[in-house]
Amino acid sequence: MSSYARNLNSGLNLSSKLAVVAGGSQGIGRGIAIRLARAGSSVIVVGRNEAKLEEVVEHCRQNVPFGTTTAHFDYVAADLSAISGMKAASEAIEAKSKGRVDYLFQTQGGPPMGNYNLTSDGVESHFATQVLSRFALNDALASKGVLKSASVNVAAPGSKVSEYNLDDVESISSKNSNALSLMLEKAKNEGTVTDAATLAMQRKYPHIRFYHIFPGIVTTKAAANQGFPFPLPQLFALFGPVIERTVGNSAESYAEIPVLLAANESEQKVREIDSEQGGFLDNILKKVEVSEWGQKPENQDKAYEKLRSYLK
Repeated sequence: MSSYARNLNSGLNLSSKLAVVAGGSQGIGRGIAIRLARAGSSVIVVGRNEAKLEEVVEHCRQNVPFGTTTAHFDYVAADLSAISGMKAASEAIEAKSKGRVDYLFQTQGGPPMGNYNLTSDGVESHFATQVLSRFALNDALASKGVLKSASVNVAAPGSKVSEYNLDDVESISSKNSNALSLMLEKAKNEGTVTDAATLAMQRKYPHIRFYHIFPGIVTTKAAANQGFPFPLPQLFALFGPVIERTVGNSAESYAEIPVLLAANESEQKVREIDSEQGGFLDNILKKVEVSEWGQKPENQDKAYEKLRSYLK
């Protein structure tokens, strides 16, 4: 699918656009930022590590098409696991973009781990970054009229639940379970609430195209960065090149897919996805069904308000 997307994106000209990439200092986010720069887009990358952000910005400058004079690149250094960091990031994005962001890409966080830790705000740390920070940036930029066109959330959508307890959105009831059970519970809870809140935002901000897409197997350092136990990070490092050539993607090749969805909306394939599949997609852009619970508008509104309550 990435090669198909690359062909559709081959003539993409984004010289009048500005994109924000959260989680842009490494991995998929870094790949998206550089791909946008190659299309002439201005880019603001958001992350925690200032040195890595500066390196990505420099790579973006090196990849601008010859003759492009309008593209500019900047970064926002923020801790997106902290509620204060989420708010500071959205304010900095608004200021640096001068109130106009065409595309928002969010890749911060990563797969859930089998441990349970709290942030300084008392929020489960993976939930804070993976779910809450993504919601916070979406809602802040959309509600202020800053976000204009599309938002792409790169994380696994869909779950099978028909009943869901919003009071357990941080998976606290499973915090003493074994590592595998906790990982699965986090994935279910986080996917369910994110899907429902995304559907609420689709209704609240109908002029913005919201996507929640599963990346599939992408060879990044996520396994090491997320603290996966030995030997998983070592296996990913060893077999990464083989995976890229067979069943997976590199971060750079995968970047074509979210860029296609957000920035190539005139393509027939994207129009078909928007009209038929609702923005919840797997790694080959096939529709993923939202949970039975999340399909109900009243539950979508409850999920939206639950996440907003953390930010007040």
